[in-house]
Amino acid sequence: MKCIKIIVNIVLALFGFPLIMTVRYWSNIIQGKYKYYDAYFDTLGEYVYVVVLHPLAYPLVPILFLLFILTPFQLIKDQQYAKSCVRYSYLKKVLIFTAIILISIIFFGTFSNIWWIPWYYNFVYVGCALGFGLIFTTILYFTVDVYVEKNIPTKNGKVSNARSS
Repeated sequence: MKCIKIIVNIVLALFGFPLIMTVRYWSNIIQGKYKYYDAYFDTLGEYVYVVVLHPLAYPLVPILFLLFILTPFQLIKDQQYAKSCVRYSYLKKVLIFTAIILISIIFFGTFSNIWWIPWYYNFVYVGCALGFGLIFTTILYFTVDVYVEKNIPTKNGKVSNARSS
């Protein structure tokens, strides 16, 4: 069962994360208009390279997302279950994922210029973190948690069929 967690997290980091980060360019791809700011591209491959791969320093940023966001999230969930055999509810999972992203934004924001602008402009990051928390927790819930957590034995050795408490 841990193999499923590992595979889903790697696929989500390497493919899902770049897709979600480039959602604003999907309409151009669907319409076949390969425009990026004031540049036009002839092929989809060139456009994907400029829009997706180059800005994300692919695969560096997705691997960092895997290491600093997805792995701590899975470890927190697993540690809670190992400690008390209680699974987090979906809402708690969303809040944990959002908190991990916000902590990352605050940490990396200390090295960038997000603190130079007025503080109320930075609330955008809270909304983005909550959006990412909802999207990625939902994907992980339906791909990992539903199948893995229902087959984990409880303290008395029986297999629990409950999804989340």
